[in-house]
Amino acid sequence: MPPASFRDNETRPWKPWITYEQLFWVLFGPVTAWWIIDRFTGNVWPRNAFNTRYMSLHGSTGAGSDYIDGLKDGPPSVKFFDICARVSGRYTIFGLNALMFTMSHTFHFWLQETPVAQVIDMTDEHARLRIHRGLGWGICVLTFVHVWSIFFPCIFSGYGAQVLPGKFDWPISERTPDGFKDVNNDEKMMSLQVATSNARQHMETLATMPLLPALSSDALPAP
Repeated sequence: MPPASFRDNETRPWKPWITYEQLFWVLFGPVTAWWIIDRFTGNVWPRNAFNTRYMSLHGSTGAGSDYIDGLKDGPPSVKFFDICARVSGRYTIFGLNALMFTMSHTFHFWLQETPVAQVIDMTDEHARLRIHRGLGWGICVLTFVHVWSIFFPCIFSGYGAQVLPGKFDWPISERTPDGFKDVNNDEKMMSLQVATSNARQHMETLATMPLLPALSSDALPAP
């Protein structure tokens, strides 16, 4: 077992090359940017390709219907809604995993006792909390935009909005109604589902967003 002195800047054999916080953002930034760009270009793993036996039994051909041939048809407000949904969705995939990773205390405490701590400065005990809070705010803001951007066509292009209930399924799930389209350019209508789509998410964001400033201000200890 390497000595605990690897955590101490004054007793290391040499100066660390980079701080933990710097390394995290150097890796997270480009990888997340590539993942977002992929949603507009190659889309290496579309939701359409993901299926399970349970989905097949219920007549589903995939976990979603990623539109990959350009942006959605319609005026600029529809395209902006499409862009918001893709960017926020892809950011959230990596962001949520990073939130969990930064709070994996046992792993990080172990890492500080290994030779890794000789090249990565992990002495700042608040670094992971700052990263965690930054990621959390990014996810919250982008989720808010993701959920409410569906109304951009209603505000700027004269579209209407409707809530369409789906079919209840086991255990507690709402299946998409037959012929459901979130954007119907012919009827100039934006459609939402009740439980598994935007209608529920709108209520959740309105209820939780006012609490975030107070909660996040208490999450980071003073240096």
